[in-house]
Amino acid sequence: MKALVFEAPEKPVIADVSIPEISPDEVLVRTSAVGICHSDYELLAGRYIIPISYPVTPGHEWSGEIVEVGRNVKGFQKGDRVVGECVVRTPERLHHFGFSLSGADREFFAVNPAWLHKLPDAVDDKKAALIEPFTCGYYAVLRSGGTNASETVVVSGGGTIGLVSAAAAIGMGARVIVVDPLQARRDVAKRLGADVAIDPTDGGAADKIRELTGGEGADLVIEAS
Repeated sequence: MKALVFEAPEKPVIADVSIPEISPDEVLVRTSAVGICHSDYELLAGRYIIPISYPVTPGHEWSGEIVEVGRNVKGFQKGDRVVGECVVRTPERLHHFGFSLSGADREFFAVNPAWLHKLPDAVDDKKAALIEPFTCGYYAVLRSGGTNASETVVVSGGGTIGLVSAAAAIGMGARVIVVDPLQARRDVAKRLGADVAIDPTDGGAADKIRELTGGEGADLVIEAS
């Protein structure tokens, strides 16, 4: 099979490797979709927030389908569509999947089913690969106390994490203002349901937010720029 392997910092290769053999307690997953996160660039550059070693295969924003099930595995079967946790525990240590432990940027990989979640049919493969980044934005809003229809949330930065943070706040009912200099990102924010998308390049973003909120300002600001 083909696999993306970071052999060393700044040395990515597409390698021909063997399809892994699973243990009785594992499942074999065929990768369906994988996102590229900024932290993957950090990994390629040779730095990350926890110790890492090379070679390693990236890929922590993913979806896939189970194609083989170990004989001791319960609760999963061939054909199940799944996504997986990023922070996982092995007998040796706590790992970040796709960083200290090789990830999903390969055609097949063996995985502990305790790390997996089944996907409903209504969620397609590409949307499923966005579940991991969405949880980051969702958690950011929850960690800040959550929000509701009585509040205004300002999201500074309309990249992936900013947009999923906005989506989470929108889903909780808040009025959401997204601030980003790129028109394409502002357009996506509006399609997601943001009430207002502001271009900050003229330096007047703060004044516009005060005007839109009757001088009150935001109840919650998510800094994602």
